[in-house]
Amino acid sequence: MRPSSDIKETWTAEFRRIVIGRQNRPARGRGLTKAVETASALQAHRLMHLVPSREMMRCWLRPSTLAAQPEQRPLSTLHPKNANSPSALARNAGVVLGGIVLGWVALANIYRAVTQGIVYDEAATYLIFMAGPLEHVFTWYTANNHVLFTLLADASTGIFGVSEFTLRLPSVLAGTGYLCVAALLARRICVDRRSCILTFCALALNPLVFDFLSAARGYGLALFLFTLALLELSRDAGTQRWVLASVALGGAICANLTFAFPAAALWIAASAVALRVESPPASLRVLILRFWLPGAVGAAAFLAVPLRNVTLANFFFGAESLIETATSLSALSIRHHPTWWTETSVSSWIEGALTGVAVLTVIAMAGMSLAAVARCWRASFAACRAATRHQLLLGGTLTLTIALMVAAHLSAGVLYPKERTGLFLIVMAILSLGGLVGWSRHRVVRWGALATLLVLTLTSIEQFTLRSYGQWRYDAGSRRIAEIIASRSDQQGRAIHVAATQFLYQPALEFYRVTRFRDRMAAVVDGFDPARANQFDVLVVDDADAARAMGWWQEIYVDPVSGAHVLAPSRSSQQAHSDGPLPGTSSPNLNESAAIWK
Repeated sequence: MRPSSDIKETWTAEFRRIVIGRQNRPARGRGLTKAVETASALQAHRLMHLVPSREMMRCWLRPSTLAAQPEQRPLSTLHPKNANSPSALARNAGVVLGGIVLGWVALANIYRAVTQGIVYDEAATYLIFMAGPLEHVFTWYTANNHVLFTLLADASTGIFGVSEFTLRLPSVLAGTGYLCVAALLARRICVDRRSCILTFCALALNPLVFDFLSAARGYGLALFLFTLALLELSRDAGTQRWVLASVALGGAICANLTFAFPAAALWIAASAVALRVESPPASLRVLILRFWLPGAVGAAAFLAVPLRNVTLANFFFGAESLIETATSLSALSIRHHPTWWTETSVSSWIEGALTGVAVLTVIAMAGMSLAAVARCWRASFAACRAATRHQLLLGGTLTLTIALMVAAHLSAGVLYPKERTGLFLIVMAILSLGGLVGWSRHRVVRWGALATLLVLTLTSIEQFTLRSYGQWRYDAGSRRIAEIIASRSDQQGRAIHVAATQFLYQPALEFYRVTRFRDRMAAVVDGFDPARANQFDVLVVDDADAARAMGWWQEIYVDPVSGAHVLAPSRSSQQAHSDGPLPGTSSPNLNESAAIWK
């Protein structure tokens, strides 16, 4: 319903009073406090949307006025209150688009969790820590034991039964939460809709990040909790929920230990901002009791028993240099799985360029954080605006994370993150690029950051897949292969004996044997002895083993995604077995390789 003419005249008069008072303010009066300036701007902003008028907009948005207002407010402060007006609908187009992307990615994530076959690390987690006694979670620590996730997955499979989806349910729920948090973070940090949409799409569609929004590992859960803490700490001064942020950071560490460095960095950066930048500053006592102790003490108590016998040798997966870290993250973000795109030279060039951009982003955020500290120091910390607080929080966290990793590497030999263990670096780098579009005063930096976000979004769309996880592509067809093997049990009237290429297919096939085909499949052997190949009914092998065994075995199935070969004995195999082993094949210890899964 449109307002009456009397109400419109009242609104117009009020609007003109604000504008004229603002324009006629004497020079010395322009030193009004920021609170008064912001209040009048917001009041006029609301009236302008209630009574759309080109004359009023020209009067308010004069070039001189815009030049006198260099500060760009975050997008979250610019939405009009009257959501029914045409201008409001136009402004909310970005919100609608973001909601469509969020819903589509969330549904795709659920579909993937239901349909994607179990992969190596997921199966190993179930077979070691869930199929056996639950106490193994606390008494037997490996890098595969993401303690908080393991307990949640054990609960979900215990309540709903064991399946691919129930094993992945904690990750799926955390992935949906991460998508919502990513949208809110992009809206809070970015200053225009263009950078906001690109930032959110890059956060949601990055193929490496998307893998772990459903995979039954602790990375997705830890990423959700870490970004939730970052979202809470980026709220306006005095509105942060310190306990929630602290518990989220502690939970991120419990879900995956690789998040210990970024969590500690965020604790430090947020505390520094709260003590020196906020107005009024938070007290040290409040920070210790409500921000540091809940998460830190909770995580220490939760992990004390599982980590009591841990050594550095348990953390064997990582990089030897930060350049290797950046290269591995760029490679899986740009060329996640083979497509026509990955075969082009352009993709190789962009991968290398993205590595350089990642390094420059870290340098830019570190420099911007230092500049923000100097600027706030000169103007008094209490006068710092919200954008400066976000620069200090995000840039300080990213810089401190890298500083802590370097210190740990140099002092104790701790490896740098690599591939999946560096997910937090991808998220912080993308958020930094989104922030630089509005924070930087240099046009080259702004357009460079925007172009990088666009490239990341387009390549992520091209690399989007629901058929395989990038780091476990060899297990993409594990469920189909297990079903084919089990179907042969009906033909032979007994359990099928299976062997697989060593360190590749065995855990996933054993998962299906334990959960679905216990009476139709014998324990799957990791590696096979050619001298005793006649003991097996089926081999599941890679290209190399398939090429060596092709004259002795016949191929019954090849997975179109993983390339795994399923072989059955040929007619002449019985005579061949009696003549000797297959030439050029290895002979692992059968009893030793299969013992852990029995």
